Amino acid sequence: MKFLASSALPSSLSPPPVDDQLARRRLELNAPKTEDDSTVRALASFLDFLPNEGRHPLSQFVSGCSNATLYSLAEYLISSILIPIRTRAITPEFSPSPFEDNGAQVQEEASSMDQPPTRNKQKQLKQQCLDRDDHRCMATGISDVKADGIGTVRLGFTAHTVLAHIIPYSIGTSEDKKTDHKVAQMWATVKRLFPRIELGLILLPEIRNAFDRFGIAFEPIENNHEYQNLTLGPEFLTIFTLYLPPPTDHGYRLVTFQAHTNTPLPSPAILQAHATLANILHASGIGEHIENIMREFEETRYLAPDGSDDIYRLISIRLRA
Repeated sequence: MKFLASSALPSSLSPPPVDDQLARRRLELNAPKTEDDSTVRALASFLDFLPNEGRHPLSQFVSGCSNATLYSLAEYLISSILIPIRTRAITPEFSPSPFEDNGAQVQEEASSMDQPPTRNKQKQLKQQCLDRDDHRCMATGISDVKADGIGTVRLGFTAHTVLAHIIPYSIGTSEDKKTDHKVAQMWATVKRLFPRIELGLILLPEIRNAFDRFGIAFEPIENNHEYQNLTLGPEFLTIFTLYLPPPTDHGYRLVTFQAHTNTPLPSPAILQAHATLANILHASGIGEHIENIMREFEETRYLAPDGSDDIYRLISIRLRA
């Protein structure tokens, strides 16, 4: 891993395709139901930040659907992607999918879902990532506290490190068939919008916490495994800005991931997916809303009418209110 001093990021490109323009006009003409209605803001954020291969089919869908379907689509994307990804909920309850052909893709996902790794496999995966990442935090370059024990004396700061999963295992599998179908439904939607999805990376615990909460992300740029560090919202503790790579003249903090073993580096495609979701959560305001509800939930341990304390259900109800 190395930090970069390049002064600019690649600029983006060509005018948006006709479908994208039609979709944005369609959203502009859609009157919000209430002052707090997040339909347009949520869908516009998806159109702003999705990669081309995910944005174009969404644009086609948005440009040709009714107002009622627009609301259903926004509710579905929020409930099937943003809430479970942000809360890492294991048993999400999704709104019905407005995508007509989603059933076959859900069945395909359900048949291919893996079991979550055992604790031993998790330990092995962390060791593989430590070796691959030169026993350093990928965001800051700070060495793992045990790095000196592998035979190389380290200079500079050391700290404890942890393994971060770009997409959490906790929402990848379930022993319950009904829940499995819902999780498969989420993955079918994720793969529709992010068609090329792949592991883990070593981070400081506090950076991992921010990464899990989409307060920091690695956005791929032009060169292979070269990323811009994005810090978004209060989930990223600003004290750790001191340990990130210094900003370029344009204010970008750039880092290149380098493999020190044959273990593959984190997939740029899935890091792009994580960065895209971070941008959508931040730009739409939904991430902050979810964070506030989760904080209130932790403080009051709100109980649902049936006696459960399902954070997913609470967030869904509050976001619809």
